[in-house]
Amino acid sequence: MLTFFIIEIILKLFAYGFAFLKDFISTFDSIIVIISYIFLLLDVKWPILGLLRTLRLLKVLASMKKIQDIKKERQELIKQ
Repeated sequence: MLTFFIIEIILKLFAYGFAFLKDFISTFDSIIVIISYIFLLLDVKWPILGLLRTLRLLKVLASMKKIQDIKKERQELIKQ
């Protein structure tokens, strides 16, 4: 999972440049993922990182809801 998150961060940096990191949530999210990946490589286990990864998952779900709301709004505009 962490590998996919790292790839996501790299792709977003490639697509948006460093403007991606201007958003506090994106920066916080990236830091958590990178620290988690480093700890995975070093085989360090801190229970708090599991909680932070869970918070990241909640962020992703909130983003998906936002995208869905925008899509519904566009469909309603098209109907009008």
